[in-house]
Amino acid sequence: MYIYNYSNLFYKLSIIAFISISICSHLLAQPADNQIVADNTTPAKNTIEILNLQEYAAVYDVKNSQAKVILPKELSTRLQAGERITVLDARSLEEYNISHIRQARRVGFSDFSSERIWMYNRQKPIVVYCAVGERSRIVADYLLYVGFSNVSILEQSIIGWVNAGFALVDSKNITTNYVHIGSKDNQSLLKKGRAKW
Repeated sequence: MYIYNYSNLFYKLSIIAFISISICSHLLAQPADNQIVADNTTPAKNTIEILNLQEYAAVYDVKNSQAKVILPKELSTRLQAGERITVLDARSLEEYNISHIRQARRVGFSDFSSERIWMYNRQKPIVVYCAVGERSRIVADYLLYVGFSNVSILEQSIIGWVNAGFALVDSKNITTNYVHIGSKDNQSLLKKGRAKW
């Protein structure tokens, strides 16, 4: 009959466990090659620094735009059919209060904040507009940059929407003919409605 020495087994298992824990602790303490590191003094290889919108806009090149374009008629048809599309207004609060598309939520441009977009589904359709399309294109491409996958800009933005005959509402959700066109220079683009700048 063989009697096994359990104390010897326990001793060997303890050593193996200690070595395993030491190795795992060491490996977990090392950043992976593509890990985003909070400590800016020692970034890991291939780290990605997410820019805020203003930093992104400073290096933005419209030639590299990835945002799709949607016509006002198509957006209106899809909204009327009940499709769940997030419509974002990339204008100032003053512009938004004068008039906006009824379903729109303001994200702004100069006062843009990621707190205004974090809750939106990154796979669902998003349409961004501004006065004529410059700010909305940057915001749309920024959304693509931070991980949204289905982002479009409204062709000719709010001016295109009004010119196509679609309604706007003011800050009290009442239909209005006023359109904040961004600047006086855009007045000739507006064919319908009453311009404000």
